[in-house]
Amino acid sequence: MTNNLKEQLLNQINILDLAKQLGLNPNKDNFIKSIYKEEKSPSLKLYPQTNTYKCYSTGQGGDIFELYAVTQNLDSKNNFKQILDELAGLYGILEDKPVLNTQKLETLNPKTEYKITKIDGQKYSQIYQKLIEICPVTGDGLAYLVNRGFNPEFLKSKLIGYIKKNDYTRINDILKAKFGQEDLQKSGLFNESGKFKGYLNSIIIPYLNALKQPENLQFRMLEPLNGQKYLFLKNIQKIPYGLDELMDNIDFTISSNIYFTEGVFDCLQIQQIDGNAIALTSAGDSKLISDEHLKEIIRTHTNLILAFDNDDAGQNLTQEFGKRLFKLGARNILTKPLPQGIKDINEYLLTQTND
Repeated sequence: MTNNLKEQLLNQINILDLAKQLGLNPNKDNFIKSIYKEEKSPSLKLYPQTNTYKCYSTGQGGDIFELYAVTQNLDSKNNFKQILDELAGLYGILEDKPVLNTQKLETLNPKTEYKITKIDGQKYSQIYQKLIEICPVTGDGLAYLVNRGFNPEFLKSKLIGYIKKNDYTRINDILKAKFGQEDLQKSGLFNESGKFKGYLNSIIIPYLNALKQPENLQFRMLEPLNGQKYLFLKNIQKIPYGLDELMDNIDFTISSNIYFTEGVFDCLQIQQIDGNAIALTSAGDSKLISDEHLKEIIRTHTNLILAFDNDDAGQNLTQEFGKRLFKLGARNILTKPLPQGIKDINEYLLTQTND
C-alpha cells in the first residue's frame, strides 16, 4: 500500500507546486532560499522535470518527500509513512489507482474510453543505466554511428549503448537477477510474461535528466522492426531530447544560439560541435515542450534556430513551432535552410565534414 501511494504522489505532485504550498515562493528561475540554513540570496534550485531539488550552498538535495520532511521537521526515513499520509491529505489523494494493464485493453468494452497512465521514467533510471552499462556502444552499433559522423568519446559522454543481435539471454538474466519483475515490467523493458522485450541489434539513446541519469530510452533499430526504425519504451513519459540537460545550465547559456531539431541524431550532431540543441522527437511533436520551458529558453538565448527536416512535414513544423515561439515573445527566430537533396541537419553536417 505504501509503495503504491508513494508512486501516486510522485506522479501527481509537482515540486514547484509543493514549494508554493509550503510557502517557499520559488522565483522565476525556480530558486528558493535554502531550507537547511539562513541566507539572503536563494541558492536552492527546484527541478520540476525530475521532481528533485539541490541546495548549492550546502550540497544537499532530494525529492518531494525530502523537501516536505525537512520543512516540517520530520525524519524522512523514520516518519516516511506520516509524510506520505500528510501529502496525500494535502493533495486529496485518498486511494490508490492502479496503472492500467494495456495488455488487456482488447478484452474491455470497446465503447469505453480508457486513459493510459504515463509513468515517470526517473524511477527506473537504475534499470536503464544498468542496461547501458552491460551494453556499451561497440561493434555494428559503433560502426554505424561513426559512419554518421560521431566521435566515440562523445558517444560515451552521452551514455549511448548498443544491443547486439544475439544478446537477449545475457541481458534478460542480468537484469532479472538485479531487479524485481514488477519494476522491470513498469520500466517498459520487460513484457507481461516477465521477459526482456528484445530491441536486438539496436542503438540505445538515453534521455538524460539534470543529474545525468537516463529517464527514458529510445532505440534506433539497425534492422527495422515491423517497418519502424525508432522505438520508445511503452507508457513512459516522453520529453524532448536534451531539454533537462539544457535547463540545468540555463543560467549559463545567455548570449548563445540554440537549435531545435526533429531527430535525436540531428540534435547530437549539433551538441557534438559544442552547440545547444533540443530534439522534438515523436515525429516532431512540439507539444512535448511546455510554454514555461520555452519562455526560459527565449530569455536566455540570442537566436532560436529551427533546423527541422527538409520535407513537407519539416516545413509545416517550422511554421507551427515558429508561430508558437512568436506568441511567447520570441523575436529572434531563424531557420536553417538545407540544400536540395539533403534530408536533415545530421546529413548536412556530415557532408560539410567530408568536404
